[in-house]
Amino acid sequence: MSKLDENWKYEKHDIIADYDDKVCRKYGILSALDILKFELEVNPEHDGKGIDLRAIHDHNIGVEVERGHWVGNFWDDDYYSNLSGLGFQTVNMPKRKERYYLPEYTVGRGANKIVVDNREKMEKVIFERWNWDGSQVIIVHANVVRNPEKLQRSKFQPNNNNKQEKWLSFKREDVITMNKQKDGKFVADTEPGGKYVELSPEVRKEQLLEVAEDKARINADRAAKQLKRAVEVYTKSKNR
Repeated sequence: MSKLDENWKYEKHDIIADYDDKVCRKYGILSALDILKFELEVNPEHDGKGIDLRAIHDHNIGVEVERGHWVGNFWDDDYYSNLSGLGFQTVNMPKRKERYYLPEYTVGRGANKIVVDNREKMEKVIFERWNWDGSQVIIVHANVVRNPEKLQRSKFQPNNNNKQEKWLSFKREDVITMNKQKDGKFVADTEPGGKYVELSPEVRKEQLLEVAEDKARINADRAAKQLKRAVEVYTKSKNR
């Protein structure tokens, strides 16, 4: 396989995995003091080899964020909470993020390949899975991810992709679910006053429309990127 074709093989994977978490990073930063009791900032290396956010007071504390396409309360959504197919409700993390819980991991390819020493950070990683409008966040701490009795492995096809992926899945009792209340404060659903504040039918309908439009945008962007790059690869191969 030529170098050009080898690069294209990986680029296609990157395009398929493409997802914009800018909104989600904003959710994480704005709510950090309330939820985590410390402030967060965007990790300058989040686009290369690093995690999305980091604690301002301790850069070894990293927070990986993901915005889901579910509307309302995750645990009331039979579709999303049972996607893992394990026979019980789980919140799910893409397996590719497991690298943040390992002593070291690699980024880049070929001459650009870098080995990242992660020993001081792997036990301080926090995973946050947000719903569409930022009114609910499910938190998974490193001691849960790194516990083989609590980590469940699954494989299923997410609704924003056309193929099966590997996942790390966690039961409801092993994670922390926090809901935004009417005063803007987040409260754990196991605490008094922590119940999810239900959306009105009108707001729910509006958010479901936004989700549908976002899925369509992702699919269109992915198709456009694949076509553009495929044309470039084809043109270069014909001119060699």
